[in-house]
Amino acid sequence: MGLLIGGTSTFGKDPGFFGEGYLPTLYVRTVNLIKWLEVNFYQEDMIIVKMDIEGAEHDVIKSMIKTGAHKLIDVLAWECHSKGGDCGFLKKTLEEFTDIKVLEEGKDYHGWKD
Repeated sequence: MGLLIGGTSTFGKDPGFFGEGYLPTLYVRTVNLIKWLEVNFYQEDMIIVKMDIEGAEHDVIKSMIKTGAHKLIDVLAWECHSKGGDCGFLKKTLEEFTDIKVLEEGKDYHGWKD
């Protein structure tokens, strides 16, 4: 959740989280996606969002719908992770309450390849 609200760090994390040995302190810069979209784009812009955020997509998409920021997005290429909630329900919500064209990784497009 720290990444969604402005950053996080590894400070104080269990070394086993990253493997054996040295645990570096990492600070991760982030952006509030909803505010960034609202400040930088207009509805007539073509916005394509690639979302693979390990379960956080549930909170982000719900917030986008609540604020109306979803109206700025034309295409959402995503991978949904069930550890964040019910992916079937979230996809149905996108289909019923938005005009976003939804592309699913592994079905509508191929994910990252080495």
